[in-house]
Amino acid sequence: MRLNLKLDDMKRKILEQKTFKVAGTFESMYAAHAWVKQKGYSEGSTCYPLPTAVMKGNYYDYGLPHKMKNFTKQQKQLVHGIIDGDFRDGPLTVTLYGLSADAAELKPINQQV
Repeated sequence: MRLNLKLDDMKRKILEQKTFKVAGTFESMYAAHAWVKQKGYSEGSTCYPLPTAVMKGNYYDYGLPHKMKNFTKQQKQLVHGIIDGDFRDGPLTVTLYGLSADAAELKPINQQV
């Protein structure tokens, strides 16, 4: 049984949300990743049963852990979105959040002054 672990403690405004249910193993995940890229975001690494973090631009430029299991509570507040659901068979939901004050201040490492 899938553990549906949402980041309920984030309580941030949802900018956009889309659910993917595509036939075939991992096809929903591939569709979610393509949609995230099309929107100008990228995702960290998948770590079942936790959600996958999403950041505007190149995820790895922010210096955040690759997997949500390694995030601190504070780092969870910094993500720009999440991908959550059944990564193997779908459905998956992508949720893009409005930026918290802390998240708005987080800049990619190559843009920090």
